[in-house]
Amino acid sequence: MECGALSDKNHDPAQEVKKAQEAVQKATGPKFPNFKGKVVMRDASDAFTAASYQYATSSERIFNPKVMQPAAIIYAQDDDDVIKAIEYAKAADVALSVRSGGHSYSGSSSTSGENIQLDLSG
Repeated sequence: MECGALSDKNHDPAQEVKKAQEAVQKATGPKFPNFKGKVVMRDASDAFTAASYQYATSSERIFNPKVMQPAAIIYAQDDDDVIKAIEYAKAADVALSVRSGGHSYSGSSSTSGENIQLDLSG
């Protein structure tokens, strides 16, 4: 993303999410579902940096910041979002890591690579 893109009047966050979802779909095969809750895809944006930062506060995260970067962070809004995330992970053969709102200093509720993070803390 270019500097200043966030201030661009034509910037459409929904379009950015759609592009990221299409990239995930091409990489993993099955169609990435449409969730009711917020989805943050891994990219170079400040939104992803802020969303992924909270997942692992251990020294591993500090010394190797690329370690805990899931392909997507899904903030489930309801049971259907949870089911969609599980079904997608199974079909795409990727791991699904769940954050429930507790603290995991070691990052055991985090993931990276093509895996996805399901955030139930909200």
